[in-house]
Amino acid sequence: MVVRKHAVSDDVKKQDEDLFRDLDHQRRRNPWRIGCLGCGGFVVLLLVLLVIGAASVIAASGWTNVPVLSNIFYHEPPVPSRIVSPSSETPDSILKNAFLANAQSTGGDVIRLTLSEGELTTLLSQPKPDGTILLKHGQIAIDSDAEMFGEFIPTNHTQPLIVRAHIAPTATGGLEVVGLKIGYLSLPAGIADAVLKGFTGFDISSQQTLSQAGIESISFSAGEAHITVGPEFYQHVLENSDVGTLVGNQVFEGIHVSDLPGLSLTKQQQIIDAASKLSQQLGDFLQAQMSQ
Repeated sequence: MVVRKHAVSDDVKKQDEDLFRDLDHQRRRNPWRIGCLGCGGFVVLLLVLLVIGAASVIAASGWTNVPVLSNIFYHEPPVPSRIVSPSSETPDSILKNAFLANAQSTGGDVIRLTLSEGELTTLLSQPKPDGTILLKHGQIAIDSDAEMFGEFIPTNHTQPLIVRAHIAPTATGGLEVVGLKIGYLSLPAGIADAVLKGFTGFDISSQQTLSQAGIESISFSAGEAHITVGPEFYQHVLENSDVGTLVGNQVFEGIHVSDLPGLSLTKQQQIIDAASKLSQQLGDFLQAQMSQ
């Protein structure tokens, strides 16, 4: 009986050795094989990393507060490269001075306007026709390119997003978005144009958009933007201006250009005389509006 017991034990031992030898042989043939348990753990780890990555993007943009991650990626609100003080002049005065004082003729009906970054900052803060402001606390700083900075509140969202767009002139006189950040999140150049268009409502990098507005070309120098415009541009600007501001006479303040045809002939002539003292071009424009 003892001999048989040893024989059985030897057989079992030999079977175990053969089993482990086969497993080792399979492992050597396929060293990258991972068991089901290891594969499941890898998938879980990948999902966790994806969730953390998405949450980090949201935290960096400032879209909402993400526990822990916002303290890492959005520790304090972004600030512009430098502070630009808005002009103390009204928008109408800025445009009048641009046309009557700073405009330079480039031949024909095309003129070159110069606006300072402070004047552009004031214009940026003006409400749109529907009463909304494009960028709250907005400003434009100009060096070799222009930095447009401000707060934007998306639809159905209460927390403002801080937008920083860097815009540069192109060789053809247009503009291109060379950088865009929402909070601390840098967006790829390929989608920056589309995102900025969603914020502003127009495509500033489109030459067609600029042409429709009567803008021939735009260039920058330290603290200033130089805009070459045609008749379509200054026609639109003047049509939406206050007559009193245009002609430099408080007596006519509150009268819109579109109101001119309904005024008495005496008042029309007074406006023409006041405008002509400032600019023959402005006087001709107002006279043309009255005759419509």
